[in-house]
Amino acid sequence: MGITGPTNSVILLDAGKCHVTEEVARCLQNHRVWFTLIPARMTFIPQPLDTHVFATMKRKLRDRLYSIRVNQARSTLTVLELTSELDVVLQELFSARSCPHAFD
Repeated sequence: MGITGPTNSVILLDAGKCHVTEEVARCLQNHRVWFTLIPARMTFIPQPLDTHVFATMKRKLRDRLYSIRVNQARSTLTVLELTSELDVVLQELFSARSCPHAFD
């Protein structure tokens, strides 16, 4: 299954049986998401993403969401607010950070 036209999303999946289904592939394609499977016993390859990108992203997102909840005295956020904040964090993260050293 291929995706034609522009796409802004990529997802890496381990080779777990629940990920390797026609339904998952079709859903990702319908949402214009490129995907690739990480073979069994090879998940150490993208490990720098966990240690140098995702940890920072989670921390920044958690801080932003906490700040919104405190400043607006709310315990929940809408899906739109969450995705908007995630977009801001990703833009900040990928425009201001270089991490080639993570792959040494």
